[in-house]
Amino acid sequence: MHVKSIFFLILVLLGAGLFSAPARANEDVVKVLRLYVKALEWGTASQGHPFYTPGTANMMQRRKVSKTIMKLEAQTIRSCESMLPIVKEQRAVIVFPYGNPDTCNPYFFVNNKPQEKKGQESKDLWQLDLETMMHVIKYDSNNHWRIDDTVENPYKFAFEPEQLK
Repeated sequence: MHVKSIFFLILVLLGAGLFSAPARANEDVVKVLRLYVKALEWGTASQGHPFYTPGTANMMQRRKVSKTIMKLEAQTIRSCESMLPIVKEQRAVIVFPYGNPDTCNPYFFVNNKPQEKKGQESKDLWQLDLETMMHVIKYDSNNHWRIDDTVENPYKFAFEPEQLK
């Protein structure tokens, strides 16, 4: 089954109530992507932000991208319209079911909850996992994305409808 067709199936399953996630996690994941878009717009995405996983922060600091390219990426994300977070345990994927399915690639997140201090409950710390995205999402010469099934993908739950049952 084609990945873009799977997004439609996910929407149907969500509508049927077969897969749900806490609303708070959904909101937090969306906030992180919005922070990333702001960093792109401000030209600061290459800095080590706390909303990056450690691997992503390291990768971004080594990455040399112009502010113009960052702004174009921000515009692309904004043009993708409604964000649909799919959360499973400590991982999440944002897909864009109403945007252009060829150019609106998914975004990956991991919940790196800090260690709990005695007597205190730790809060979720959702972080953008661009490092894994770089290995899992591949692009063709027209900048259309696809999932590379030949690599380890801890986010595959978002692309395999049978996992949602």
